[in-house]
Amino acid sequence: PLHRAGGRLSPDGELVATGGEDTYLKLWNASTGAELTNVMRQRTISAAFFRDGSRVVSGSPTGKLYSYAVPAFSPDVEYPLPANLVRIAARADAGPITGDASGQVRIWEVGNPVPKKSIQVGDGPVRALAVDPAGTQFAVGCGNDAVLYDLDGRELRRLRGHTGEVTAIRYDPSGTRLATGSADKTVRIWNAADDRPIHVLPGHTDTVECLAFSLAGDRLASSSDDHTVRLWDAASGTCTGTLKGHSMWVLTVAYDPTGRYLASGSRDRTVRIWDTTGIDKPLVLAGFTNWVYGVAYSPDGRTLAAAAGHYSLDTTGELKFYDPKVGY
Repeated sequence: PLHRAGGRLSPDGELVATGGEDTYLKLWNASTGAELTNVMRQRTISAAFFRDGSRVVSGSPTGKLYSYAVPAFSPDVEYPLPANLVRIAARADAGPITGDASGQVRIWEVGNPVPKKSIQVGDGPVRALAVDPAGTQFAVGCGNDAVLYDLDGRELRRLRGHTGEVTAIRYDPSGTRLATGSADKTVRIWNAADDRPIHVLPGHTDTVECLAFSLAGDRLASSSDDHTVRLWDAASGTCTGTLKGHSMWVLTVAYDPTGRYLASGSRDRTVRIWDTTGIDKPLVLAGFTNWVYGVAYSPDGRTLAAAAGHYSLDTTGELKFYDPKVGY
């Protein structure tokens, strides 16, 4: 499908709105040509701004007119890193926490290019990093351990038990539990308030790359270099299913807000959207030029973002947005 509807300039001359047969209404920076945001609806045949620039309207062949509030676009902020970025964790209404290839974790504030705090957590790349839902602490993979820190960089507790490097960490939505995955091919679920493991989940036959809890916290998904995604009952630790279809390492996984659908991204340069009930067939999104390292659903579940790239290839990274129901 083509994105080719005529553009409309905002009253202040800063934005351009376009639409097309690809079902997207897009807003662009008029000066740089950068795409700022998009909304997926039905095929858009025209678009126009309100006179005060506060809203943009689009028309479709169905005879319907849609009106959207124009969001405020904050200026870009660059957070300089002396070493390659390996992991990033977002905090609500605050700056990110980053981990780099030198073993440094940095805590940033919004708009400030100087980190609030830097912590040396190891000598090698930070393979696993997660922030708790309240934004008051974060967890880092340090060798075979998962270490919890407060935002002042003080170590709170150390979770020991894995016999291989900790490669994935995720808090559940309540913040009361923590899941870890490892090169020892297991997943562990911990009580976040102490160092007691609740469950040890064997089953993968290679390194665990990523973990995701459902929004309700009752389900856990784990992806692995064994080309599979495993589904778990987070309360009992029971494996409820294994998703097979990727032909290479599965590097990332995310639940949609309902907990029914699950997106996975792989070294095979595809994204798959799975119906965990088994009713719908998997939807395969191809066309990536590099490994897919990240997938994430919007809060309303209507948009899926997928990020692809490779640290050793001199190619531009990709960030694509999809309607997860149709795959484009």
